[in-house]
Amino acid sequence: MDTEVNPHAAQPAETYAYSLEEIETIVRLLPEPAATAFATASFAGLRRGEIEGLEWTDYRNGFLWVNRSIWNGHSEEPKTEKSKAFVPVIRQLAERLDMYKLRCGNPALGPIFANSAGGRANMNNLRNRVILPALNRCLHCGLSQGKDHLKQNHRYERDPKYPEWHGFHSCSPWTGVEFVSPRSPRQSDPKDSQALERKRHSRLLR
Repeated sequence: MDTEVNPHAAQPAETYAYSLEEIETIVRLLPEPAATAFATASFAGLRRGEIEGLEWTDYRNGFLWVNRSIWNGHSEEPKTEKSKAFVPVIRQLAERLDMYKLRCGNPALGPIFANSAGGRANMNNLRNRVILPALNRCLHCGLSQGKDHLKQNHRYERDPKYPEWHGFHSCSPWTGVEFVSPRSPRQSDPKDSQALERKRHSRLLR
């Protein structure tokens, strides 16, 4: 079988990575549950399907236990054995999760990110109905792009002061830059969680 690589093939595009400033701004702009879902992607490095699959029983003792991933509404095991593990929750995320839980009525069971019917919130719907309207606003009137802006007598022009949306996958680099990745074997012992948080906190403050 011929495995020669085409030398003229286009180079794969680099994955965009949100800056810490962008992450903090997006979290501040979004309502719940989008804000905490985005914070979970940013500071725990979970994939979109893993975020959808989180349940309150998975958040305990300072860790998020990744037990399932949701794909097209179906619950599956995470992509790899390495993915099926616990992820330490740093202080910034723990404070947000704890406050969000209280606002939800302090539930013991059920999905962490629920829709109005009590089922699992779909991250694609959250993106289209909540995140994009919050970030794509008109420079001239401040209204969201789409139906909200159709009746205006001027052309929509995106306000550049709002961060652009690049997807949940662009959050994950913040869990593996200059400190131990949350899914590396070195973090398999919960006793290392305090040292990990100190490393992460130091990195985030730079």
